[in-house]
Amino acid sequence: MKKIFNLYPLLFVLLFVCCKPFQEVKVTQIESVALAERTNTMVKVDVGVKINNPNGYRIKIKRSDLEGFLNGKSVGKVNMTNRIVLAARSEKSYTMSFTADMTQLMKSLPVLMITKTAVLNVKGYITAKVFIFRKRVPVDMKEHFSPDDIQF
Repeated sequence: MKKIFNLYPLLFVLLFVCCKPFQEVKVTQIESVALAERTNTMVKVDVGVKINNPNGYRIKIKRSDLEGFLNGKSVGKVNMTNRIVLAARSEKSYTMSFTADMTQLMKSLPVLMITKTAVLNVKGYITAKVFIFRKRVPVDMKEHFSPDDIQF
């Protein structure tokens, strides 16, 4: 029993020496937006993003709970369809696939055709995982784009 008590100070020191503070992961650039698939009920969009992960460990992005807005009008829930693993200490390009409800998107389409610039706003949470730890990360991203930039 005494041997177990002698291990507690060692475990305590290892816990605080090994754990470095978490540094924020940042989306540095949105490189491309392409329409991947379209059906009567949903639209699948592939977004190429450059993400900087300054941490010394890889991060798995598991799921999302996001809502999209186009020029301030809701386009409904935006679901991430693929899982991404961010490499440790890197700034790489990743392709994220999202699906959105076609009926909600069609309501915003006439405004998009008239204007030369549009504002895409995504709000909600993304669940990330490192080892056995999970964290819900809030997302509030606003991007200005031209409808001519979307590749069909």
